[in-house]
Amino acid sequence: MLISQGPDDFSGEDDEFLNEMGLVVAFRTNADARAVRRIFGPGANLAMLEKGQAWVKVGAEPAPRRVIAWR
Repeated sequence: MLISQGPDDFSGEDDEFLNEMGLVVAFRTNADARAVRRIFGPGANLAMLEKGQAWVKVGAEPAPRRVIAWR
């Protein structure tokens, strides 16, 4: 398990371990857009998420998706 307060923490070339993670979840943040695109692809915008929403990337799925974690 790896926990961080922002995707910016994984913006370097040395962070290739992200490819090995089976589940990545990110809630609303104003993180650097380049880091978000690197992890979730061009369609993900963490700054625009509503309360309780998150972007989820599951290793076996071809694309990340936005989910409602709570209401």
